[in-house]
Amino acid sequence: MKKEAFDELVQLVMEGQASQQQVAMFEAQILNDPEAMRRYQAWVSLESGLVHRSEIVSSTPQGVVPIEKLLFAQRKRALRVAALAAAALILVSLLVLRVVTLEFSSPSGALAFSPGAKWSVSHASTDAEEGVALEIGSRLVLEEGVVEVQFSNGVQSVISAPADLRYVEKDRVAMVSGNAWFEVPRKAIGFTVTTGELEVVDLGTEFGMTVDPEEFDEVHVFTGKVRARVLRNRRVSQTLEAGEARRLTLLGELEEIRVRDSQYLTELPKTIPSVHFAFENGKVLEGVATLPTRDPLVAHAEVRHSGESFEITRGHFGGAVKGIGNGYIQTNWPGILGDNPRTMSYWIRLQEGEHHYHSIAGWGTRKLTGTNSGFYSYLACPDKGTVSGLSFGQVWAEGTQALADGQWHHVTYTYSGEVNDDGLPDLKLYVDGKRDELHWFGGGERPEYFSPIHTGGEAEKREDLWFFGPIHEDWEQFDIAVHRELDELYVFPKVLSEREVQSLYLRNEARQ
Repeated sequence: MKKEAFDELVQLVMEGQASQQQVAMFEAQILNDPEAMRRYQAWVSLESGLVHRSEIVSSTPQGVVPIEKLLFAQRKRALRVAALAAAALILVSLLVLRVVTLEFSSPSGALAFSPGAKWSVSHASTDAEEGVALEIGSRLVLEEGVVEVQFSNGVQSVISAPADLRYVEKDRVAMVSGNAWFEVPRKAIGFTVTTGELEVVDLGTEFGMTVDPEEFDEVHVFTGKVRARVLRNRRVSQTLEAGEARRLTLLGELEEIRVRDSQYLTELPKTIPSVHFAFENGKVLEGVATLPTRDPLVAHAEVRHSGESFEITRGHFGGAVKGIGNGYIQTNWPGILGDNPRTMSYWIRLQEGEHHYHSIAGWGTRKLTGTNSGFYSYLACPDKGTVSGLSFGQVWAEGTQALADGQWHHVTYTYSGEVNDDGLPDLKLYVDGKRDELHWFGGGERPEYFSPIHTGGEAEKREDLWFFGPIHEDWEQFDIAVHRELDELYVFPKVLSEREVQSLYLRNEARQ
């Protein structure tokens, strides 16, 4: 855990505002990290000194405000009272006593989760202590969000959903799925992570592992060394050093690949994990990801005809991108593949009275026939004016709220990856924080055809996340000069609740 994050955690604990999982994380940190214990003791000493100093200067004659009192009042988080400091010292003593007398009953892996995380922990033993922690034999299933694990041997891990792992032994974890970063201290050399196909033994390092039952396992080494061994081909074993990465192949070999540090998170996000394009960096279109990505997020404009252009202009929150013509902006993020849950939201402004029939944002392929391999939002022009629509590839759904009035509007789509009881995709549309009615392809109540989408297919034709451009591959048919502005595009790997959508609309931040 980084020093800044630990200091924030200490303040929460000392103020009595820490959650159960934060207290468990705090205890594990100071029990296993001498530096953390020293920093905590320094905080306690500072608390005691400041309170004592404040009491002394309180007797100063009125009209004179000593600098000590001002400094004390200006602290970012005013600490409680001297009695709290004494209680904190007692807590240190109790924790030390716990190490000596109850070493085997302390949590083996303290857990902390990102906002909006969806998870479950099950224990192999009925005698396991209740609380947010892993014991030997415990299983952690993370459906959404990110988890930080502080193991009892000092190993720290940050794991992104979807993930499924079991804490086998003090120095061994078995992963079924997940994107995990590990930092192993010298005292824990030999820490081992296994999958169904691969065994990775730490030799004093920082490394990441990607495990997906439908893909081939990967290991990336950032510092130090690891030993990677293929379990179904025991002759294949390699020692990897910093800057090296391998992917398991169909034949049981270890294929050399490029190291991608952006593929792993090294700290817990403070907000719901997302991909976010704010369009505020001048002519450079850069995104911010608080979820794993294969590369740092970038984008570039594709202008196909004369008169087309893109520029950064004033948006609803800060800057926005303004597009003129039929060009598009291409990013390097592949989107959320398959039928995994997702939420896509953005602000859009259209010229009043102008009719539009173009895509806004999405990924996959822009096709009207063939397999369902696209997921993208578009603009449609029914009788009541330009409205927002969404395509799954062959299935189209359109809202009713008119958007072309010269004002900024917030559009959000949530999709769970499931089908409702009536046979329709579990899709919701919100415009300006309120639910909008959906009409399926052709204005009917039911789509003509629906099957699970496969946005990872047709690799030679699929596109990473794009903004603007035509509604499908036939460029000439929709070669119409249009003006549109886009701001604050988010994609979340989960279904936001109605309350979170409204928070995004009002504050530009999804809060629970």
